[in-house]
Amino acid sequence: MGGRSSKQGLERFRADTDDSVVPREADPATGVVDEPQPGTMDTLPKESLCHLAVGSAVTCTYNGKEARLLKPFDQPSTLDGYTFNLACKFESKKGKIESVRFLFTLCAGNEDDLASWPFAKQVSLRIVDAAQQGKDVGVTFKMRPEEDAECFRRPVAHAPQKGILSEKVSWKQVNKRKLVRDDVLTVAVQFQ
Repeated sequence: MGGRSSKQGLERFRADTDDSVVPREADPATGVVDEPQPGTMDTLPKESLCHLAVGSAVTCTYNGKEARLLKPFDQPSTLDGYTFNLACKFESKKGKIESVRFLFTLCAGNEDDLASWPFAKQVSLRIVDAAQQGKDVGVTFKMRPEEDAECFRRPVAHAPQKGILSEKVSWKQVNKRKLVRDDVLTVAVQFQ
């Protein structure tokens, strides 16, 4: 993370949300996403998902914050020629959310022939506040190419692929920075 270009990309994301965000309405019971609806990040309904590509980042937005929920974004994202899914796992204790983790999984995609395999990029995640700078929380992955070689190989269509689980992020830290808005947690993904 940490480069000037990533900060500029996020600033552009915050400034251009009106033109760039395509919200998708989700049925709260099934999680099925309907047709895209025009709108902005500030006017997204409570049960919405959106996907936004900005420069070298893909932003995945998750709704809801139920304990033990593991919810992948409905459609895989593509960044730098690699297709991936990101799931959000909330961990609770005594009925209260204690932490959140993310599962990054490579998927078969249209640009796989052009990408270099095995996957060798660093994955950088940030829980972001799209409305205000300086409140982001970094998410750490322990990427071990030798131990996790199966996770970085070229994915095969319709075959299960192992993923990499992030370190825990304290839910107190997320709440303290007020990163949940209308039950939506937004995560920016970058490859370096």
